[in-house]
Amino acid sequence: MLGVDSIKRSSTTRSVKYFGVKQLPIHRTIPTVQALPLSGYQERLAKMKCFCDIPVDNLSIHIKKYSPFGLSFYKNFIVQNGGCPVFYIPLKGKVATNIQKADYFDNMLKEYHSLCGYLEDLMKKHDHRPAFGLPQNFKRFYELQRFLAHQLFSYIKFFEHTLHEEHPDNYYFEREWRIIGQLKFKPEDIKTIFMPYEYTNRFKKDFPEYKGAIFQL
Repeated sequence: MLGVDSIKRSSTTRSVKYFGVKQLPIHRTIPTVQALPLSGYQERLAKMKCFCDIPVDNLSIHIKKYSPFGLSFYKNFIVQNGGCPVFYIPLKGKVATNIQKADYFDNMLKEYHSLCGYLEDLMKKHDHRPAFGLPQNFKRFYELQRFLAHQLFSYIKFFEHTLHEEHPDNYYFEREWRIIGQLKFKPEDIKTIFMPYEYTNRFKKDFPEYKGAIFQL
């Protein structure tokens, strides 16, 4: 069961709006990466929806940090809609004795974009441009960039492993999953809705079509 991280990055549904949770869509394009280190702000490559794979018994820290309101879905529903867990990397992990992973990944990303620029210049000089559209090699090149940005870079998340688990910047315990793009769902796709008990009656009155479970906090 995966729960949507409803305060930081919420799905746009009536129930979420009803509880006053603002949606924070993340709009970024592939070129944006060139100006930002990979080890810095993570959610910059695409509009995405984020979820937490946290057992119900371990929700207390998450609720304290964000909100007692949330939605949960079956994991298979998330997987069938393209969801994948993120790849957590410790900022201060070492690649070699004097090289931290954060610096290494950031430098490699710069090299990647530098090489992309070089290859693009080569294709502009040597590839014949058709009357309409882009040369075939350009299309292949841009598709490869899109693949790496949306299917690889978008799932990398650096974290500070020395932080206490209740620290607001400690995200590792969230066991985050992501879906690139929008997630469309119906009330029957929701496994459980989490809310404080004092909202339950009003919610049932306003959303009679919802037949799933309600977990009162």
